[in-house]
Amino acid sequence: MNNVEMIHEKAVKDLETQYKLVMDKSVDGVFIYLDDQHKACNTRLSEMFGYTKEEWEAKSPFLDHFIAEDDQQTVSDSYWKNIKVARTVSSEVIRGVRKDGKQFKAHITQFPLSYKRRLFTIGFVHKVA
Repeated sequence: MNNVEMIHEKAVKDLETQYKLVMDKSVDGVFIYLDDQHKACNTRLSEMFGYTKEEWEAKSPFLDHFIAEDDQQTVSDSYWKNIKVARTVSSEVIRGVRKDGKQFKAHITQFPLSYKRRLFTIGFVHKVA
């Protein structure tokens, strides 16, 4: 692991610790995302997708494993437009994909989060009936 990778790993762990109360107590699934290799989630989120926390965090690329193919472009566009460029909240209804391949409808709200000169996303996900 190179120096940048180690810095990113530490930043994700730092944010997970800083937001521990949110991660542990939220009724929603919660994730912290820097990029496909550097992310964290709470147990509610990983279980929503049918994974353990460790499995969910290890899966890459994010879109291919967790978002229905027809919704991937929407999620990607929203992330780049709202989080990366405008640094505003992003919110949409998408179809998530479970480990077993079954899809479910979910509402995802993402907020930009700056930490140690890096732009993260903190996201909240809940199933929609």
